[in-house]
Amino acid sequence: MSELDRNDKQVERILDLAQRLEGRKHWRVTELANYYGVYRSTIYDDLRILGCFCYLCNEDGRWWIEPGGNPIPMSFTSEEAQALSIVVTAPPLNIGAPFEKHLKSAIKKLKNPLATLIEDAMPRVDKMSIKIKSGNNYESVEQCFSALEQAIEEQRTVIALYQAGGKLEPLEHKLDPYAIFFRKEDWYLAAYTHIAKAIGTFKIIRFKTVQLTHETFDYLPNFNLDKYLSSMWELFSGPPIDITVKINSHKAYLVEEKQRHPTQELIERLDDGSVIIKVHVPKEEFSWWVLSLGTAAEILEPQELREQFRKIAEEMLKMYS
Repeated sequence: MSELDRNDKQVERILDLAQRLEGRKHWRVTELANYYGVYRSTIYDDLRILGCFCYLCNEDGRWWIEPGGNPIPMSFTSEEAQALSIVVTAPPLNIGAPFEKHLKSAIKKLKNPLATLIEDAMPRVDKMSIKIKSGNNYESVEQCFSALEQAIEEQRTVIALYQAGGKLEPLEHKLDPYAIFFRKEDWYLAAYTHIAKAIGTFKIIRFKTVQLTHETFDYLPNFNLDKYLSSMWELFSGPPIDITVKINSHKAYLVEEKQRHPTQELIERLDDGSVIIKVHVPKEEFSWWVLSLGTAAEILEPQELREQFRKIAEEMLKMYS
C-alpha cells in the first residue's frame, strides 16, 4: 500500500470515528481497534486528533460524543486547514512501530470543503517540517504496549519485568497502570508501584514482559495526569524544592524562549544578558539539567544544593587534572 493510500485510510477512519462516537453506544478503545483493524495505540492517536474538534467524553474507559458535541467545521480557513494537516503528520504520532501506521496527513479523498481547503494548503505544508528525535524501535515491545493499554482501560494490575537505565538485570514490579504519555522523545507509563507505594514513571521501551492479572484497582482519588506531569522538571517526580539559578547570556534563551515549568519565575535580567530564575521542582532531575549546562549555569540557592555542586566540581577537577 502506498503512502498516499495509507494517508487516505487514516483520515477517512477519523471522520467515520466521529460519526460512530455520536451514536448511543459508548465504545472501549479495544472495541474500536478491533472494528477498524488497527492497533489500540492508533485509536488513542485518532481520539487525540478528534479531541481538537469535538468534545469527547470518557468514563470508565468508554468513549463517546454527546449530541451536539461534534462541531466538525464544514468550512475551514486555509490557516486552520494547514494547522490540521501539520498536526496529523507530526511526530510522535508517526514515530516508529506501532506509530508508523498512525495518523499522517491525508485528505485527498474527502468530498467536502475540508478536503479542498487542506489540499489548497498542502503546497505550504510541504515546506514545513516538525521533528521530535526518537530512534527507538517500539516493535520489540508491542506486546508490552498493548498489555499496558488494556490494563489502563480495564483497570487491571500487571506484573512486569522492567530494566531501569543503568541496571544490569530487570526487576519484577507489580503495577497499577494509570496513563501512557509521550514526553522528551519517548513513550512513558505513569503507574502506581506496589514496591514503593507511590506513582512512578516507566519508559515503555524498557519493559521486558507485562502480564495482566485478574486483580483490579481503583485510581488514587487525587491523581491527575496533568498535575503529575507539571510536578516534574522533565520526566521524574520527587519532593519539590525552591531553587534559584543564574544562567549565562549565551544559554539564557533556554528559559526565555519558553516556559519550561509552571513554577518558573524570572527573578532578574542582568546587564550582561544573563538571567536569574527560580523554580519549584524535584532537586535531582533539575540538578542533572543544570550540570548539563556546565559553566553556563550557577546554583545560587539553596545553599545545601550549591555546596553539593561545589563538591561535584571538585571531583571533576580531580578527574581531569
